[in-house]
Amino acid sequence: MKKSVGFLAFVEHEGMLLAVLQVRGRYNVEKELREKSWPGGCQVTIHGKAEPDEVLEKALFREAIEEVGVAAAGHIRSAVEKDHMELVYEHHEPEKIVLTYAAVLPYEFVQAIHWHASSGGLQLITEQQIALIEDLPSYGKTMGVLNRKDVAMFPDEIEAVRKAFEIFA
Repeated sequence: MKKSVGFLAFVEHEGMLLAVLQVRGRYNVEKELREKSWPGGCQVTIHGKAEPDEVLEKALFREAIEEVGVAAAGHIRSAVEKDHMELVYEHHEPEKIVLTYAAVLPYEFVQAIHWHASSGGLQLITEQQIALIEDLPSYGKTMGVLNRKDVAMFPDEIEAVRKAFEIFA
């Protein structure tokens, strides 16, 4: 069974609650080639697949370290340990499980992020900007999002962002 886990970080800055989205990179440093799937699209802060026998919490921390670095992952670990994390998306099929969690982290989380070399960086959005998020599949898998101002996500991740804002706003 395929299992994947995601995490959506929120931070408060200048009186606003902001969702921290990761932008998919255009170049895969490890594979030394152009990214082939949805470059420029946004996703939740952290998202990845669990190893076959890996517990989802362990997969979340592993992915966090890989995608945002040890210091930023420490903020996520703290939210989990303090039980400040909420499940915002859940999808179960016989062959796969997808869980996405969210929490409000201190703004220092953003400052501590050390993105993986293949990342396209971050995009901060407010609750009002959810209505402007576009459907990522409409951009085409290999072309992706060319205009950096456009925010496009997969429908399940848009749903996770919307639900998370409902919980934390």
